[in-house]
Parts: sequence; C-alpha cells; structure tokens
Amino acid sequence: MVDAAREADPLELDSFFQRSLPVSRRPADELLERLAAVVREVDPSVCSEPVAGLAALRDLDFLLCSVHRARPAAYKEVTGLEELLGALGEAAGHNPRGSNTTYALCNPLDQRMRLFTGLPEERMFINELAAGLRGLDDVLRGLIAIVDHGVDSAEAAAAAETLVPAWEPMIGATVAMLRSMPPEVFSGEIMTSFIPLDIAGTEYQGVTGAQNLNIGIDWLLWGAGSTNPSYTSYARTNLSEQLPAHIDLIANVLDRTRGATLLDHLERQLRHGPVADWAAADRVLLHLEGLLRRIGSFRAAHRRLADLNLPLRYTPTGSGGHTIDLLDELADATRQARQRVQALRDLVRERGGSAVSAVSAVSTDAAAPPPAPRQRRAGDQVRPLTCPPQESRRRT
Repeated sequence: MVDAAREADPLELDSFFQRSLPVSRRPADELLERLAAVVREVDPSVCSEPVAGLAALRDLDFLLCSVHRARPAAYKEVTGLEELLGALGEAAGHNPRGSNTTYALCNPLDQRMRLFTGLPEERMFINELAAGLRGLDDVLRGLIAIVDHGVDSAEAAAAAETLVPAWEPMIGATVAMLRSMPPEVFSGEIMTSFIPLDIAGTEYQGVTGAQNLNIGIDWLLWGAGSTNPSYTSYARTNLSEQLPAHIDLIANVLDRTRGATLLDHLERQLRHGPVADWAAADRVLLHLEGLLRRIGSFRAAHRRLADLNLPLRYTPTGSGGHTIDLLDELADATRQARQRVQALRDLVRERGGSAVSAVSAVSTDAAAPPPAPRQRRAGDQVRPLTCPPQESRRRT
C-alpha cells in the first residue's frame, strides 16, 4: 500500500511541490488558495480508495502545517476541508492528517519528493527514514513467525536469524544522525513543521517517531504486559496510529498467545510445554537477545540525540510532547527484556543438556555508548541520515 501511495499524485500537486520556494516559506494566502482549490476540484474517487487517500493525506499535511505556522488555524477557514480530511482518513484507515508513515514511507524518493524546507538535510533524512522503517516490517514478520512455528522449531530459528539484520538500518541511521545532522538544522528548521493540528475538534500529533512500527515490536516483545501507566498510555495511543494491516497483525498475534507478550509466551512453552528441539530454542533466544541488544544500542544513541536537540527547543520535549523520561523508561524496559531472554537461555541450556548445540553467545556486556557527534567542517558533505523515533503521543 505504501509503495503504491509513493507513486500516486491524486491531487495533482507534483508541480506545486517542485517549485523553487519551499512549502514552509510560501505565503499563507497562496497555501489557503491551493487548499480551497483541492476541496473544489478533488475527484470523489480519491475519498474511497485507500492508496489515493493515503497519498492525499501526505500532500495535504505539508500545506496544513505550513499555513498553520504562518497563520495559526487559518486552514479552518477553508470550507469543506476538514470534511475532506475526515473522508480521506476513513478511506485510508488513517488519522485525518499526515504522519511519520506518509512523510517517509509514502513520500516519493526521486525528484517528486515532498519537502517542508527544501534543504538537502531534509531530503536525506526522508530517504534514510524510509529505509529504516521498511526494515521494521521484516522485524515484525520475524517475531510473528516465531509465534506461528513455536520456539523449538527450525522455522522459528530461521526467522529469528533475520531479526538483527532487519533492525540494523535503524542503528546506521542514528549514528549518521549523530555525526552529520546539526541539531540547529533538525530542531530549528525541520522539526518546527512537525506540529499538532486540530481536525474537526480532535487534536492529532504531527510527524513523530512514536508512530514508527517499533512501537508494535516493543508491544509484542514485552509491552503488552507492562503495568507502567505512562508507557501504556503512550503505547496505546501510537499503536492506534499504525497502518490497518499492522494493527490487524499485532492483534492476531496477541489473540494466538492469549494476550501474552512474546517473552511470556516463550517462557510458558519452555517451562511447561514439551520441547522437541532444545537447540532450535537456544538459537531463537540467541537472536532475540541480539535484537534486544541492538534495540538498546539504538535507544542509547537516541538518548544522546535528545540531549543535543532538546535544549534548542522552546519546550524540552519531542515532537509529540514527551520528555526525556520516556526514553529512559523505554531503555530500562528493553534492558529488562534482554535480561529475561538471558535467563531463558540459561533454562534451555540446563534442560537441554547435550542436546543444545554450541551456539556463539551474544555478549552480555553493556552496549558501547554511541559515538560523539563530529563537528562539521567547511566543505563537508552531509551524509544520508534519519531521525530515530522520537516517542510521542496524540492529544485529544
């Protein structure tokens, strides 16, 4: 669906986005005129087709945020606009505005790319963000395969081997962000367009990494069992903003585990069920531990990014309003989940005995700290980069 949306131009705005003056710097009157023209001229079929609806929300969000920054709430003056947004959201199974998904995964990656600022940093940010998000689909599929086949199966072991490679683009992206994205560019130029908007009486958060699929990965691994109220509030809000296909997948997996997290489900199998292949179970746990280790590395780097960026903002929060405390909670929960997997590996080795083949152990040492950001020098080229998820929430 997102690939098709990337190619679509249902509102015929390609030429509008290719003009030299960035959208965020266009006069409010020009943007309002374009929004009014969209409402008058939109093909009714756009409001009934999921792909077209998603692409339309992508494009309208650039106009909505830019006009709102120039003239707060002026988009509400456009008759029929909010009704159109509601219909597009209904067609796409999406909030009635853009999101991290539309900004990155649904954004053309060629000369048609939609940008707020026109800056090369934003173009590279979108390219790398899209690459990282596509990998998260593979992580989700790998976790689902472990549930489908059982922890003691060769199929689950093969699926588990894909987890760390699929997550790695997120690691590369955060390192590139630390090394190559000046905080004053990201926080001062790009993120200022990631703003909440009121649509028909409900306030929806802007582009935020909290909408990334890693919210679903956490939820399946350990989050569904959390009793931390701040985490569960954050998680449930952003889980509801996933694409419909992802929402259905996550719900179906939890139905099959009777509501248990993946770690609870595996522990139940290993402690209380017959285990046909202890060596396969050990390999599954080995790669799960590796995934959690790399998620922890990502979160350490993200914490460093927050330290660099938040002091430059009017309020010391991410684009959805959360403070740095949430990042620390997520890092702690990830660390605890990894420790659980390590304990399960000890159990497997104890019970499997000689049946457990020699498997290279994942180091239990703490992840190395993220690299310090390099000072940019005159003439440096900006490397491809992405922003790691900035945990956030929708306000209603």
